[in-house]
Amino acid sequence: IGIMQAIINSLIIFLIGRRIFNTRVGLLAALILICSNYHLLWGFWIIPNTIAAVFVLLILYVVLIMYENHSVSRILFLLLSVTLILTHTITSLWLAILMLSSYVISAIDTRVKQPKERKVAITSIFIPSTFVAIMLAWWTYVSGHTSQLGTYLKWGFELDSFVYTLDPIMSEQIPVIPVLEQSLSLSGYLMLFMFSLIGSLFMISKRSNCSSFHFGVLGLVTLSITFFGKYLGKYILWDRWSYFSQILLAVAASIAIIHVIYSVRNENARTFFGLIIAFTLTVCMISSPVANIDNPILGPHMNIRYAFLESEVAALDTVQSLSNGAIGVDSYYGLTNMNNMNEGSLIHIDD
Repeated sequence: IGIMQAIINSLIIFLIGRRIFNTRVGLLAALILICSNYHLLWGFWIIPNTIAAVFVLLILYVVLIMYENHSVSRILFLLLSVTLILTHTITSLWLAILMLSSYVISAIDTRVKQPKERKVAITSIFIPSTFVAIMLAWWTYVSGHTSQLGTYLKWGFELDSFVYTLDPIMSEQIPVIPVLEQSLSLSGYLMLFMFSLIGSLFMISKRSNCSSFHFGVLGLVTLSITFFGKYLGKYILWDRWSYFSQILLAVAASIAIIHVIYSVRNENARTFFGLIIAFTLTVCMISSPVANIDNPILGPHMNIRYAFLESEVAALDTVQSLSNGAIGVDSYYGLTNMNNMNEGSLIHIDD
């Protein structure tokens, strides 16, 4: 499922990049997306949230072609939107934000350009309002997410309300992560968003067409949710929104990298420079602790291992066989070894 999800996302991003700009931009955008660290992470941990993102990309592509075949594209738009609402809550909220943002952009753009110049946009408030109404009705009368959202609003999305806080004594045992290691582990993430910011500014500039203008702004809207949430200390599932923003900003990063490469006049130097950028970005993203969860080369102290080492399991088995007293273990080890050991000999120290 993860491989299919990555292939479909990259294919749709390629089609969007080719439609807005050209084939070169689309191919590079697909490469950037398939190597993005959060895209790799949520391709490994399959959850409905990330699977539903495929429908958002399909809807965005349908909107791109909506002006060519109104009847077919509008039916597809309706079917995909309903499917998205039934799939996941956060992803539906993401599309609602994109729809409302697109309408606001269209309303502002109408005062600047003639209507015939606008090739793609949600120009009527009917579409986003209908989607939001159906989404809220589903949350209220079926899934019950409206009451849950009210609880989160009451908490103010404060981090302490969601995340378990370590005991001060235990916190002292957490090693201090070197600054160099933190910088290397975040290098690919920050490099991608640096190129994305440059590309987005280009896409919303006067030199770009209207399709790229809308797509660039929508990418920045998604990115702002991620960064403002972290800056304000609000828990809004940053990793999910980082995943969303990397999907939308792949095209912007692609156009920025291509413009940087073609700023070099010498053809051989341009090719070498392009390979260096692509290689560096790819290696930094794949090697980051977010993407490489089992062997984080760039950040060995920034991840918690998801499994025991063979030597650790053997040591615990040896201690249990030689000891007559109780052994303190974490809940995960206790549950997975309940059939092999006497349950009374294990004490869960993390309860």
